[in-house]
Amino acid sequence: NTQKIKELRMGDYYNVTDQPIKSFVSYQLLRDTPLLKSHPFSLNGYCNTLYRHRKYDLASDCYRDLGPQVNETTSLGLITYRKGMSELHVKPDAELVDSFARIEDAFPDTEAGFRAALKQTDLKYLDNRAWAQQAADNYQALAQTSVIRSTVAEAAFKEALIYSELGDATKSVELLMQFLRDFQIGELRDSAYGLLIKNLPGVLEQYIAEGEYMKALVLAKQNRDLFQNNWLNVSLLADIANAYQKVGIFSEAQRVYLYLIEVVDIEKREKFFLPLIHSVFDQGEYGLVEDFASQYSYNYPSGSDAEPILILRIKALIAAEQFQAARDLLPSPLPATRELRLLAANLYFRDDDYQNTSEALTPLLTSEDSLSAEASFMLAESRYQLEDFTGAEDLFPALADNDQFGEQANYRLAQLERQKGSEKNALKLFERIVEKGKDTLWRKYAERELEYSRLTETIDNLIDD
Repeated sequence: NTQKIKELRMGDYYNVTDQPIKSFVSYQLLRDTPLLKSHPFSLNGYCNTLYRHRKYDLASDCYRDLGPQVNETTSLGLITYRKGMSELHVKPDAELVDSFARIEDAFPDTEAGFRAALKQTDLKYLDNRAWAQQAADNYQALAQTSVIRSTVAEAAFKEALIYSELGDATKSVELLMQFLRDFQIGELRDSAYGLLIKNLPGVLEQYIAEGEYMKALVLAKQNRDLFQNNWLNVSLLADIANAYQKVGIFSEAQRVYLYLIEVVDIEKREKFFLPLIHSVFDQGEYGLVEDFASQYSYNYPSGSDAEPILILRIKALIAAEQFQAARDLLPSPLPATRELRLLAANLYFRDDDYQNTSEALTPLLTSEDSLSAEASFMLAESRYQLEDFTGAEDLFPALADNDQFGEQANYRLAQLERQKGSEKNALKLFERIVEKGKDTLWRKYAERELEYSRLTETIDNLIDD
């Protein structure tokens, strides 16, 4: 009657508009009536609601009743496939492998045939994990031959999944990246991303360990969104950059650090400026050192790497012979940092600023690390120029045999002996410079002192006579 037909159509409406609960209720009111069983479209809807509500044994019976009423091959194939899927939930998997094989054979080149082939491969693999490689080959073939986009996507994803299970993360990552390029939308994208996030770190780490730094960098860039969304730890990229730096490929290290600074949140960027500035300094790009150091100072005025970056900045200016600019950057008062004090002393000494040179280096004498010959000479000479003769005399003897500073050190020691009234000791030192010295300037000075001494002696003798 009219009321029953109305209820039937309401069930159909709820089914096609994806309201499974309402459609189930509507169809249930008619489940034992000839009306429902005589309308294939409605009966298919009822079978669908049974399946979606996990009443698989009833769904199997329903699809069995529906099959004889359908003649069109594609639809009949899907009905048969759905019947098989219903039975899969109530029967052992192994019993249904042949059933899906028969569906594949009976409905070739249809959605049902391709889906049956997929399910058959699933069941074989689940029953025998040693069959994994054959399963992967089957999924690949299905992805290439299926004309149904959804089955292509499922087969492609499952091929990547199998390679992941086989331990071939590189192949899995390759397939997953291709999958995500080919299928911009779809219910399997989240699963693909999840599997990619699981496998990608291991592949990157493997490339780094094998020295395949360029491959690692390219792969990381191709998956930039995973780092931007914080789905992968950016420390992986930092490892790549550090690896480049270690082998002296500074331009590539620089590219990775710039990429890191670009993709991470601003509060996480700070730690990458120091290694970035190291990489450009090691590459000899002193102008870039200044640029990046200025950016760091502007963005992180109280940054934890402010001092080591300042040191690199001063070194770069010195290397570029911009000595006044380097001196202008020196903090006042100088911190206790050894390297910074050594740089400052070098700049002060260059300007004959002996007072600041002495103040910069004197605190370092008490440290466990001894001063280098150059630093010891700068401090000794500064003390001498400041007329701290006792302090100078403490340092010059250790430099007497030094190839670079020995002759000047001996000359100063001779002058100190003369000041103490030890003319004989002074002359011995001058003679040593003349006999063994290689520096023309200090040999000339020593010769002049000896000539002056001889002349003075001659004059004194004449006066005495």
